[in-house]
Amino acid sequence: MSDMCTHIMETHECELDRQKDARKEINADQLNRILFVLTTGTFIFAPMQFLAGVFGMNFVDEETGKAGIPELLWKHGYSFVCCT
Repeated sequence: MSDMCTHIMETHECELDRQKDARKEINADQLNRILFVLTTGTFIFAPMQFLAGVFGMNFVDEETGKAGIPELLWKHGYSFVCCT
């Protein structure tokens, strides 16, 4: 009788381990899908936020009417400022 109980317990433990592994796999798949959506959203919206931030800045001094950043007076100054 003791051997039979031990066998039943081991069988249940193995089944429980398999179910835990299956649940971990399901959770990992859900996490992967969520991260994919977040990464895709970031890939789409981050450049737009960058451009809105850059073009939304005031580069002209209101009092003098000149560029507040001297590099903007150079031929390729705007590109230089954006790259740095």
